[in-house]
Amino acid sequence: QSNGDSNGVSNTTKQAGENAREGEEQLNELLRTLATARAALGAYRSHEAISTLNALLGPDLGAGAYGTHVGSGPARTPTTLCWLGRAYFECADYIKSERAFAAARALAPHRSEDMDIYSTVLWHLNRPTSLAFLAHDLVRVDKKSCQSWIALGNALSLSNEHADALVAFTRAAAVAPLSAYSNVLAGHECIAKEEWDNAAQWFQTAIRIDRRMYNAWYGLGIVYLNQGKTTLSEYHFKKATDINPSNVVLLCSVGSAIEKGIADRDRIDLLDAAYHAYNKACKLQENSALARYKRAHILFLMNKFQLALPDLLFLKDAAPDEVNVHLLLGRVYRRLGNAAGAARHFAIAQDIEPKSATLVGEIIENQYSS
Repeated sequence: QSNGDSNGVSNTTKQAGENAREGEEQLNELLRTLATARAALGAYRSHEAISTLNALLGPDLGAGAYGTHVGSGPARTPTTLCWLGRAYFECADYIKSERAFAAARALAPHRSEDMDIYSTVLWHLNRPTSLAFLAHDLVRVDKKSCQSWIALGNALSLSNEHADALVAFTRAAAVAPLSAYSNVLAGHECIAKEEWDNAAQWFQTAIRIDRRMYNAWYGLGIVYLNQGKTTLSEYHFKKATDINPSNVVLLCSVGSAIEKGIADRDRIDLLDAAYHAYNKACKLQENSALARYKRAHILFLMNKFQLALPDLLFLKDAAPDEVNVHLLLGRVYRRLGNAAGAARHFAIAQDIEPKSATLVGEIIENQYSS
C-alpha cells in the first residue's frame, strides 16, 4: 500500500513539474512575441506589429463594437491593445485604431499613457463628443499631465478654437520637455492659423528632440508646400515616408508635392512620379479614399481616362456625398464620350454642392475651347 502511495506521489510530482515547464515555455514564447511586436512598432513596421498582436489577441478587430475585442488570455492587456491602436494609427487606419484604444480604456479607464495618440485618432475621425469625454476624464485623473493637455488641445482644435488649442499644446510641451509630439501638434495648430514660420519652428524643435518624429518632417513638408517651395516640400515628405513607410497619407503627400511642382519642371516625368507615389499608397491600403482619388486624378491629368474609371466608380459607392468624386467622374465620362454619364454626375455634384454649378460650366467651356 505504501509503495503504491509513493508511486502516486511521484507521478503527481512529475506531472506538476512538466506542467510548470510547459507554463514557463508558454510564458517565454509570449514574452518573445510581445518583444517582436514592440520592436516592430518602434521601427514603424506597423503591419508586422499588427499581424503579430492580432495573432496574440485573436481575430482582427473587424467591425466589432467599441470597447470590445474578441481576443482573450494573458496577452489581452491595456498595454497590448494600446500597442495595436498605435500600430493602426501609424498606418492611418483610424477606425481600427479607435476600436483598439476603446478596448484598452474599457479595461483601464484611468490609464493616461498612450491616450495622447487616442485623442488624435478621435480628432481625425471627427468625434467631438468622445474626444471631449476623453479630455475630461484625463484632466480629472491628472490635470497636469502631458496627455491631459494634448487631449484638451485636440478637443479645442476640433472645435476650431485654434488659439486655445495652441495654448494647451504649449503647456503639454512645458510639462514634458522631451515630448516631441506636443511640439508637432502645436505646429499643426500654427498651420491652421496660417502662421507658417511659427509652425516651422515647432516642427524643427520636435525633430531636435526626436529625429525619427516623422509627423514633424511631414509638418515641415506642409509648411513648404503652402509657401510654394515644392522641392523642399517633396524632400521633407520623403523623409517622413522613409521613417514610416506604412502610412498612406504620407505617400499621398509626396505625390501632392510632385504635382504642385509640375509647373516648374518636366511635366511628363513628374506626372509619372506622382502616379507611382499614389499607386504605392493604393497598394498599401486599397480602400483608402484619399489614395484612390489622388490616383484617379493623376491618371486623368495623364489622359488615361479608362484607367481612372475603376477608382472613381469605387469612390462613388464608398463616398457618395463627395462632390469632387462626381465632378471628376463627370469629366472622365465626357472625355470618354459618355455624355449621359457625364451629365448625371455633374447633376449629382450640383445637388450635393449648388456652388459647383459654376465649376461645371467652366469644365464644359474649357473642354470645348481646347
